[in-house]
Amino acid sequence: MRRIGFAFCFWLLLSTLSRAQTGHQTPLPPSPAQLSTVEQKRDKDALADATGNNARAMSTETRPQPTTQLERFGYSYFKQAREAITLRRLYFQMLLQGTLQRSNIPLTLPVTSQGEAEAAPAAPPEATHKQESPPPTGAVQKATPVTKETSKQETVPVTPPVPSRTEVPTTSESVPQLLFPPVYYPPSGTPQAPGTPFVLPPADALRNFVGPDAMLWMNVLMPAPERYQLGPGDLLTLRYWSETLEPREATVRIDPQGALNLPMGGRIIARGQTLPQLEETIRKALSRVIRNVEVTLTLRELRTMTIIIAGEAYAPGSYQVPAVATLFNALYACGGPSDNGSLRRIQLKRTDGSVHTFDFYRFLLHGDGSQDVPLQPGDVIFIPPVEMQVSISGEVHRPAIYELLPTERLRDAIAFAGGVKPSGVAQRVAVTSVRPGEARQLIDANLLASDEANNPPLYDGDTVEVYSIRPVFANIVTIEGAVDQPGNYALTPGMTVADLVERARGLLEDAYVDRADLFRTNPDNTQTLIPVRLAQALQRDPQADVPLQRRDKLVVYALKDVEWMGDRRVQVRGAVQKQGVYYRADNMHVQDLLLQAGGVLPNAYVERAFLQRRNPDGSYGPLLAIDLRKAMLNDPEHNVLLQDRDMLMVYTREQAQFTPENVVTIDGAVQSPGAYPRAENMRLADLIRLAGGPLPEAAERVEIAKARKPIGTPPLEVDLNQALSGMESSNPLLEDGDVVTVRARGDFRLKPLTVYLRGAVKEPGPYTLRAPTERLSDIVRRAGGLLESAYPQAARLMRRPDQVISELQKTLTGRILQVLQVVNEEEYRRALARSDVERVRFAAGLAQPPIPTSASALLGQTAPTAPAPEKVAEAATLLTRDLVSQARPLKEEDLLPAGNVRVDLATALQKPGSEADVEVRDGDIIYIPEKPTTVAVTGAVVVPSAVLYTPNKSVSYYVEYAGGFTSDAARDRILVIRATGEVLPAQKVRSVGLGDIIFVPTKVMAERLRDRQAEIDAVIRSITTGAIAFRLIETLIR
Repeated sequence: MRRIGFAFCFWLLLSTLSRAQTGHQTPLPPSPAQLSTVEQKRDKDALADATGNNARAMSTETRPQPTTQLERFGYSYFKQAREAITLRRLYFQMLLQGTLQRSNIPLTLPVTSQGEAEAAPAAPPEATHKQESPPPTGAVQKATPVTKETSKQETVPVTPPVPSRTEVPTTSESVPQLLFPPVYYPPSGTPQAPGTPFVLPPADALRNFVGPDAMLWMNVLMPAPERYQLGPGDLLTLRYWSETLEPREATVRIDPQGALNLPMGGRIIARGQTLPQLEETIRKALSRVIRNVEVTLTLRELRTMTIIIAGEAYAPGSYQVPAVATLFNALYACGGPSDNGSLRRIQLKRTDGSVHTFDFYRFLLHGDGSQDVPLQPGDVIFIPPVEMQVSISGEVHRPAIYELLPTERLRDAIAFAGGVKPSGVAQRVAVTSVRPGEARQLIDANLLASDEANNPPLYDGDTVEVYSIRPVFANIVTIEGAVDQPGNYALTPGMTVADLVERARGLLEDAYVDRADLFRTNPDNTQTLIPVRLAQALQRDPQADVPLQRRDKLVVYALKDVEWMGDRRVQVRGAVQKQGVYYRADNMHVQDLLLQAGGVLPNAYVERAFLQRRNPDGSYGPLLAIDLRKAMLNDPEHNVLLQDRDMLMVYTREQAQFTPENVVTIDGAVQSPGAYPRAENMRLADLIRLAGGPLPEAAERVEIAKARKPIGTPPLEVDLNQALSGMESSNPLLEDGDVVTVRARGDFRLKPLTVYLRGAVKEPGPYTLRAPTERLSDIVRRAGGLLESAYPQAARLMRRPDQVISELQKTLTGRILQVLQVVNEEEYRRALARSDVERVRFAAGLAQPPIPTSASALLGQTAPTAPAPEKVAEAATLLTRDLVSQARPLKEEDLLPAGNVRVDLATALQKPGSEADVEVRDGDIIYIPEKPTTVAVTGAVVVPSAVLYTPNKSVSYYVEYAGGFTSDAARDRILVIRATGEVLPAQKVRSVGLGDIIFVPTKVMAERLRDRQAEIDAVIRSITTGAIAFRLIETLIR
C-alpha cells in the first residue's frame, strides 16, 4: 500500500511538471467526496488541520470583509467555489508532500489534445459501469470505432489500467476527460456529520443549490439545445431496430476528422450537424442494409473546449469546459472574482478580436439573462481590478458594500441598495466623502430634491448612512387592567376616559368601578397621577370624565386588586375517586365536595371522616367528625358549610379499624399444603378440597388452631371423615388466620420395605420385610440358608448413607471440617516459616567466602576458579527443593461414610437375636462371598501374587512367598485388609486370615539435605574454593 501511494505521488509530480512545460491546465486533486468511506474521516481531519494552518497564508484579502448583506449579493455566488478550490489546492499540496498515500482513489485519465494520456491509479472493482447515463464517478468510458469486427459490440465500459513506474499509457483518442467528477460542497457553516460523504444532491425545487463544479458540468446531464452543432469529441448513443431486428444499442464518438463509424452503415460525416439532422442521416445510411429501420440518437457526452480566465479571478488559469458552458459557468468554476476583482466590468475576449463587457449587477438586480452568453473555444475571460466601492448602511432595504462605475452617483448607489425604507429620513442622508487630493468632508443630501447638489458623485471608500425616524408614537393612549381588550389605542381629538373604556369593549365583571388611576406623562418624562371616579365617568359626568392627552395610561383595577377576596380553595384526600384541591363556591357543602371528587371508594370507612378547619391566620382550627352517610342524606349536622382551605379526610376501612388478612392455612398430609384466601362461607371440608384432598397416610383427626386467641387456648379437633361427609359439627366455619393441621399415620407405608440378598445363598434376590424388626439371620433363613461354599466371615452389609449418618451429624461434620481447615492453614504457615528460616541459614553458609587452603593441589587443579553465579543459584535451588506442602483438602464425598456396615454373619447365624444379628433396613444389600483359598500380597514386593492360605502364619511368611520386599518398601507401614473389610496395621495382626490382602506401601528415597546440615556445613568450611563445594553439593544431591 505504501509503495503504491509513493508511486501515485510521484506520478502526480511528473504530470504537474509536464503540464508546466506544455501549457496545459493542472487538474485539481480529488475532493473529499471521492474518498472511500473507511478513510474519509482520517482525510477530512488532515484537511481540517491543513486548512487551519494554511488558510491565512493563501488568503488574498487586501480590504475589509464585505458585510453579510453583500455576501448575499454578489460574493456569495462565488463563496462556495472559493472554498472548493481552497480545499482542492490544500489536498493537492498534501498529496505532493506524501501526507495522504492511497491506491484506491478512482480517477479518470485526462487526455490531452496531442493524444497523450496521463496515468492514474486503477478504479476499484465497484467503480465499473452499472448504468448507461450519466457515467459513474471514477470510471472511464472508452469510445471504440465501429468496424466490421466490432459491429456486434454495443457498449465498451473500460477501467483504466494501473500504470507502472516508468510506463505512461497513451490513447489515440483526442477527447479530454474529467479528472474529477462534479462534487457537492455544502454552504459555509453547514454542520457536517463526521464520516458523511459529499454527494451531488438532485437538482429539484427543494434541493437545487449545488457547488461550482456541479453547475459547470450540469449541462452535460441536461439535453443539448436543438441548435447545438456536433463536433469532434461528442459521445453519442445510437439505438436502432426494425420489424426483423431486435433493438440494438451502440455508443459511438465523433473522431477528430468529424466522422463516426456506424455498426453496419459505414462511415459518415457528423461535423456541423444537429442531432435531428444526424439522426436522419444515420437512418438513411442504415436503411441501405436494414429494411424499415428506426433510429434514435441521443447525446451522451459533450465535447470540451479550452478557455482562459485571467485577471483578478480567484483561481485564474486554463480550463477545460463543456461545449455548452456559459460565461457564468466559467466564473463559478474559477471561484469568481477575487476580493480585488470587479463585478461590473468583466470582459470576454473572442478569438476574432472582439471584446464584450458584462455587468454582473444587471444579472443580480434585474435578472438580465443576456449577460450569461455561451462560450466559444479560445475565449479569454478577463476580470479587471475593482475601482470604486462604497458602503451603504441604515434604513435601506439592502445595506452592503457596493461597486460603482465612474459615471454613477449617490442615487444610483441608493437604487442598488433597494431604496430608502419608509422608516428612513430621505430628507437628510449623511455621505462621508472626500474632496480628491484635499480633505475629507461630510455631505448632507436630500434625496427628495432633484437638483445635482443633492446627488453628489461618490469616491472609493465613501460611506452612506440613511437615518431612521424617531421610534416614538405621536398619538397613543394606553389602557390596562380589568377591561375586555387592554392595550394601546389611537388618540383622537376630544377623546375622554369613557371613550377609551368603550373602545376597550367595556369593563370586566370583577372591575372595581369606584376608582381608576390615570397616569399622565409630563414633558420632562415624569408622571402625574390623576384619580378618576370611574362609575361617574362612564355615565359621562363632565367632572369625572377626564379628557385624554398623548401618552396617557388608564389603569382599571379588579376587585381582587383592592379587596381581600380570600383563598377560595378546599381539599379532599383519602378514599375518594379524585383527590385534590377544588374551588370553593358560595354555599358549598361537604356533599357538594364529595360529588365533585367522584364519590367515595368501595373500601371507604363512611361511618367517620374528619373535616380540618383552618383559621384566617393559617393555623389549624377545629377538627369536625363527619358521618358521610348522613352527609349524603343532607343532614345539616354532618353536611356542613365549607370554608376557605377546609380539608376533608376520608379513610379506608383498613386505616380506620383493624382488619385481619383473609387467609387460612392448611398443613400436613394433604396434596397441596399452603395458604388460601378465605371466603365468607368457607368451611373445613372446603379448605381440604382446595388443598387437593387428604393423602393416603392421613390420620382421622384434624386440628384447627384459632388466631387472635389467648395463650393456652387448645386447638379444635374434629374427625376427618365426618368433616368430608359434611357433618356440621365436624365441619366448622373457618375464620381469618386459622391454621388447619392434618396429621399423618406413623404406621403407614406407601411401599413395602425391601432388602437384597446376594452371593452364596440358596435363593438370592430381593426380600420384603415382614416386620420392621426383622434381622440378618431371618433373611438368610428365608433364603434357604448358606451354600457349602459360602464364607460367612467375609459377609458385607451395604446401607444407604442417609441411613448411616443423620442430617445433624452431616451438618456438624461440615462445620468441624471448616475449623480443621483453619487449623491446618495456621499449621502450614508455621511450618513454612520454619522452612524459610532453615533455607536462609543454609544459604548463608553456602555464600561464605572460600577459605584459601592447599586442597586444590590435592584435586590436581593448578588454577582454581570460583563457580559461576548461575551455578551457585542452581545449587541454592536444589538445596531448597524440599518445600512444605499443605494438608490435603477433604472433599464433600470424604465426609460421607461409604455405607459398608461390618457384620459377623457366622455369629449371627449361630446366635439369632444377639448383637451380631443386626436388624436390616429398607434398601440394605447383603452379600455373602464364597470361601477363598488364598492370601493376596500387593505393593512394594518383588512379585505381587496370591499365596495359598496356610493357617496361623504371619505377614512375613506370605511376603517371603512373594519374593520379599523391594528397596523402596515401607516396612513399618504395611497394612492388612481383612476379608470382612477391616483394615489393620501389620503390627496388630498376629496371623493372617483366609482371603486377607497384605499391602506393602512405598517410601520416598530422597534424603533431606537439611537433615545433613551439620555435615554439609563442616565440609564446606574445609573446602578451598567454591567450585569444589559446588561439585560436592551435586554429588550429595545425586
